[in-house]
Amino acid sequence: MKANFTFFLFLLILPLAGLLPGCKKDATLPSVETSEILAPTTTSIYIRGRVTGNSGSDIIERGFVGCTIPDPSLQSYTHLTEDGGGGGYFERTISDLTSGTWYFKAYAINETGVGYGEEKMINTIEDALLNKFTMEQDDYAFIVEIDPIPHPAFDEFGYYYGASSFFLNFDFRLQTRRLNKDEEGNYFDPDLAAIYENHGAEAAITEMFERLLHDGLIELLRLRYPNAQPKYKEYEIEYVIEFETFHENWIRRNPVATYRCTASGNPPDFELIEWSSF
Repeated sequence: MKANFTFFLFLLILPLAGLLPGCKKDATLPSVETSEILAPTTTSIYIRGRVTGNSGSDIIERGFVGCTIPDPSLQSYTHLTEDGGGGGYFERTISDLTSGTWYFKAYAINETGVGYGEEKMINTIEDALLNKFTMEQDDYAFIVEIDPIPHPAFDEFGYYYGASSFFLNFDFRLQTRRLNKDEEGNYFDPDLAAIYENHGAEAAITEMFERLLHDGLIELLRLRYPNAQPKYKEYEIEYVIEFETFHENWIRRNPVATYRCTASGNPPDFELIEWSSF
């Protein structure tokens, strides 16, 4: 009877053992994410990862593993980076890659084993040949600085291109901004006013876009890409700009303009391929 009671007591206490001080839950694999991958050039990538959990065991190593075929791992890879231990974000620029398609994963190791982030694929030629950016305040401020007809009182606005660096867009309102007059009753922008009076508001808006697309944004490209080249080997390089326009009745639109470099130099030359507005 006593032996049976002792065995019963053992079964009762056993599930509680893991709750006693000094007891440690068995670790599992760390959780990792592959956050971002970009190709600054046709032979390099920038990659970012994050350890989102260590599963109860310290991260002793983390990094990135890549290959020219899918599903790279620490057992099968072409390129490997090691970034020490610890959690949180980590990043690396990897150079001297062969141009083409690559597959990369972030990884982390704890005492249990290796955890991998999701696989990211990138074609370094295609990604590097597409230079795409969304205009920010510094870009709008630059357009204001080169505006042929600056605002007489507000240095964050110009009449010719309509850039407003303060409001982070191109102000295309006609009656409230673009067709303003000076104290003597003369239009600040007489050429635009003549188009408006002779051909209407739609023609004036078209003229504003023409100025911006074929002049102002090209100057911005020259500033941002002073070493632009028309091609990489047989591949044509494209430059895409996303920006915002502000119209009457508080309407906002988000045009996208695509350019090509027609000649390198100081400065390089660009031409518009196409544009659309959303």
